[in-house]
Amino acid sequence: MTEQAGFKVGEIIYPVPQMFRAGDFVLIRELTTLESDEFAERFDRMKEDETADILVIVGLLGVAVWQANPNWSRDRVLAFVNKIDMEQLDSVGGDADPPAEQPDEEKVSPGSSNGSTTTPAGSLEARV
Repeated sequence: MTEQAGFKVGEIIYPVPQMFRAGDFVLIRELTTLESDEFAERFDRMKEDETADILVIVGLLGVAVWQANPNWSRDRVLAFVNKIDMEQLDSVGGDADPPAEQPDEEKVSPGSSNGSTTTPAGSLEARV
């Protein structure tokens, strides 16, 4: 069994997001200046070409940190990610690609009090 893919920052591993919440795209825009459509296009291109796109990686890292720390404010996640030394960021475990799901499938985050929807990370066809 392959270990789940993630980002290692120091001694902490943040799993690569398997789903995106609606608010994640606001965080991605604030970290990368990419709107959700452009992020999705670059994400898909990165998967197809198997080449790194630093803005997509930073966006995914931000979402991974926030999903691992759901009680943190978006501002706290922004400050944390902005302070990460990219030289100390490592990719760990699993395949680079998260498992793909049907693009039109929507799910509600467990434990979500506002009923925010999520989209599969393997395909960003269902965009906010």
